[in-house]
Amino acid sequence: MSVDVFGRTDFASDSTRAISRGINMKQANDTFLRRDGGNATASDIDLDSHKLINVADPTNDTKNMLIRMLEQIVSTQVTT
Repeated sequence: MSVDVFGRTDFASDSTRAISRGINMKQANDTFLRRDGGNATASDIDLDSHKLINVADPTNDTKNMLIRMLEQIVSTQVTT
């Protein structure tokens, strides 16, 4: 098994090797959301009154339209 200069291995070829406290890479991928986008959520994520920041601008017209509609609704509710 190859190891890079930081001691990381190629987990794609060995998903049964324990990576921390008896958890293997497959279990970690099935349980936790990866920051690199390597897996997807199975349901909604509750932010518990926290806000999402540093989100990219919408990349297509449908998203742009939805963002404009939401901004309009929010601004209407704030001013009334």
